[in-house]
Amino acid sequence: MANDVRMAMIEELRTRNDCQVRMLNKRASMSRQPMSKEDRNRCMELRKANIWLGKAQACIIQAMAGMNSETLPDVKE
Repeated sequence: MANDVRMAMIEELRTRNDCQVRMLNKRASMSRQPMSKEDRNRCMELRKANIWLGKAQACIIQAMAGMNSETLPDVKE
């Protein structure tokens, strides 16, 4: 699979994860009830997944650029 396709897939998945977190937060806000433990855990796992996806994206960028780890730019987490 080409690196540009991988990058697009990672970015799409990160966007979907962010949207899911926003949806869960909005649902809790609109109900004016505390977020359930399951929803809090789901949000936490989605955020963790986005961190790992960001690291994977950075590795792909590094491989595409042929850089070593010392010159790797900071990844937005």
